[in-house]
Amino acid sequence: MPKNNFIKIVLITLCLVVFWLFTLLQASLLTKFLSLGAALFCVGLYGVLTSKSVLKTLISLEILFNAANINLVAFSRFTDLTFVRGQIFALFVMAIAAAEAALGLALIIAIYRTKQTSNLSKLAELKG
Repeated sequence: MPKNNFIKIVLITLCLVVFWLFTLLQASLLTKFLSLGAALFCVGLYGVLTSKSVLKTLISLEILFNAANINLVAFSRFTDLTFVRGQIFALFVMAIAAAEAALGLALIIAIYRTKQTSNLSKLAELKG
């Protein structure tokens, strides 16, 4: 079995186990939020590891950032009732993600203009 297929199978199995453990069983609202964040993280990780397109990789990274934001806000809501540290940190993460998306799209456009492709497997070297 190729290594890429093994990674796909492990990530899909991990997502299914997380959903089965936390959403099908009687769980608290915090656990359901955390399972949603874990499932989004697995989907984003799967996209980063298996996509060959640069644009799909950037979208998967955004999904990873949003999964972290869900977990931060959920922990802040259910554990720290007087401060809003999780929400403030999530706002910083969103600002960094927006800057990362803008820079990433600019890099994609620059690479596409020089190489005429956005396939990651064909971009082995970054020399002009």
